[in-house]
Amino acid sequence: MIPLLQSKEIGPFGRVVGEDNNAYHAHPALSKSKLDDFIESPQFFRGRHITREYPREETKALEVGDMLHKLMELGVEEFDRRYVVSPDFGPLQSSTNRAKRDKWLADHPGVSLIKQDDRTVVFEMRESLLRHPEIRQLIENAECEITWRAKPENLPFAVQCRTDVHSADGCAFTQRKPYVLDFKSIKNLSHGDFRYLWNRAYWDYRYFIQDVFYLSVIGLCGAPADDYTFYFAPVEKEPPYACALFTSDEIGMGAGRLLIRRAIDGLLRSLEHDEWPTLPTGLHTCTVSPRLLETIIK
Repeated sequence: MIPLLQSKEIGPFGRVVGEDNNAYHAHPALSKSKLDDFIESPQFFRGRHITREYPREETKALEVGDMLHKLMELGVEEFDRRYVVSPDFGPLQSSTNRAKRDKWLADHPGVSLIKQDDRTVVFEMRESLLRHPEIRQLIENAECEITWRAKPENLPFAVQCRTDVHSADGCAFTQRKPYVLDFKSIKNLSHGDFRYLWNRAYWDYRYFIQDVFYLSVIGLCGAPADDYTFYFAPVEKEPPYACALFTSDEIGMGAGRLLIRRAIDGLLRSLEHDEWPTLPTGLHTCTVSPRLLETIIK
């Protein structure tokens, strides 16, 4: 049985508080990241989410973005209890040193080791976000890391999302209207036109489908999705750790709705016929872009 098609049988559903990140990602419901995989390559989607031939690489090291989410969710004290800067065990190529590390972890259950440099970065990112007056308001008046999971009547599978920051009551900045805030770690936001740099990431990583997808799932869970605003808070993971606040315009959200509809229609066809297209066959031509050609001619 295809895991995705079993997802309507596996709860919990609705607004789910307290579900950890691993349980969320283990659930077979369709998420934005899974939809991304299908858009990138239906064949890759099949290998990762249906046959499980392409499992995600497991890593003990938390990515900076993951650590930032944990820090914002847990607060400083609880974060420092769970995520400890690694003692110096010596070079870990040595089996003796690896044994020292493993014994330390066994003696400290529930604790994850992180690098001092990574801790410094995520705390700088947090401070930058909290110095931004509107982002600070959005963070202080909300709940963190909520799972939303629903069973759409018109689809044979469940859908889900996980909000970084959510408030049903709103705040002064949103005029008491409900909102979702999503943190995005980005390499560069301040060295150039920050609007252009964010818009490029917004397109490259298909963030323009995220707000539409999330608000649709939240609406399916019974919340008044039409009243919500979805905010993005990109923050640099390198000095000066600049951050900004964005929301999609109607063009962006319209493009998101169109791409989601096309992708889900394609996914339904693939599930029905067990056909997972890859690159087209035949001969193709290649060329240089007009911009590169202009540079060469000059």
